[in-house]
Amino acid sequence: MRLEVKPARWIVILLFCALSAVGVQAQVSKDPGAPATKPVAPLKIGVDVTPPRAIDRPNPEYSEQARAAGLQGTCVLLLVVGAGGKPRDITVVRRLGMGLDEKAVEAIRAWTFEPARKEGVPVAAKIHVEVSFRLGGKLPPERLKQLSKANAEFRLRMQSLIYRASDDRPPRTCRTSNADEKEPSGPTIKMAKLSFEGDLTMSATERAQVISRLISQRTYSGNREEATSQVLESVRSAWEDHGYLKVKVHGEAKASSTISANERLAIAVHVDEGPQYRLERIAFKNNRAFLNKDALRSLFLIKDAEPYNGTLITEGLAKIRSAYAQFGYINFTAAPEIIINDASRKVSVDVAIEEGKMFFVSRVDIMGLGEPEFRKVREELFVTPGQPYNERLVGLFLTRHTKLLPNDTSSEPRSTLQRNEADSTVAITYDFRICHVE
Repeated sequence: MRLEVKPARWIVILLFCALSAVGVQAQVSKDPGAPATKPVAPLKIGVDVTPPRAIDRPNPEYSEQARAAGLQGTCVLLLVVGAGGKPRDITVVRRLGMGLDEKAVEAIRAWTFEPARKEGVPVAAKIHVEVSFRLGGKLPPERLKQLSKANAEFRLRMQSLIYRASDDRPPRTCRTSNADEKEPSGPTIKMAKLSFEGDLTMSATERAQVISRLISQRTYSGNREEATSQVLESVRSAWEDHGYLKVKVHGEAKASSTISANERLAIAVHVDEGPQYRLERIAFKNNRAFLNKDALRSLFLIKDAEPYNGTLITEGLAKIRSAYAQFGYINFTAAPEIIINDASRKVSVDVAIEEGKMFFVSRVDIMGLGEPEFRKVREELFVTPGQPYNERLVGLFLTRHTKLLPNDTSSEPRSTLQRNEADSTVAITYDFRICHVE
């Protein structure tokens, strides 16, 4: 059950010399974690407990830094509304930064609520409140000039934190992807034929796809036993990704032909599939920056009731990590708990999210460019000081400027980060220097 609280009034601000305003929109939602057993503790909103209703809601002010940067968005607060209608125990569970979270807390402290009620009696309840900062509006000419000057000064201050780094730093050394790889020993082995035996329920089409992938995409090295072992492991993984979590495989290889140093094998694999397991659900907990669990669920390309596929689960977790990294959560981790129910032959995945702090860019260093190129690139940065770190935009910036990157064999990343955990900031270094072979 959710209650939408409309703004009582508007506050006018400026975004880079444009007319703008800030409004507050709050949504009160039930908190599934609030205890409902002790009358003295905050209750959970439900059928027998009506939600609080905001009756006096002063709007927050914009912080000077956020106003100059034109930052908009929504922060989420967790608080208790007492039986007397006053908020307490206010904490920020999703941050905006640049002082807006503090302004939201300051404003909520001044709110007055019609308290939650149980059987007509006022009770304390724990709720979430979303405070949204939006742009629009009108300002007097004098105020426009003042804010325009403040915006220009802020932009210059942030631009001053973008440096053309000195080239006297330690040289960039070449490390190619093949530098530490040894030449494969023994003959090169390919499969001429792969077949499956056993009481199989995997469809013929799916089996044909496995055969095609293992024959056309893989070359094996070593002796015949080593190559056979690699093939069997790949077959086992393929069956597991179709929900056969207890599959067992064994097989034998026979020489099909030998051409020079290359040997071709025919491998017959006996597969004991075992039962097929299907996905029951994917659930999330401790997600505060992204409250929409349906959006997180959509990142997994597997639907409930489909055969369980561990590869798709791993790929979905990587997509979540990438999504968080676009909003400055560079210490994000997700720990999946895989729960297998042998009776129902279903698998549940509970993802425990540890978001960490949101990191903001403190400075940007650019190495290996002359002054003209540096000035041009500085104006084209996608992530600048004062903004949340965004992993995708850092990569996109390098992609857009590949012509400036030297044509060498280095496989080292062209961007590096220096974190300051205490300040929740990160310094970015872009390296356009040519590498030196060790």
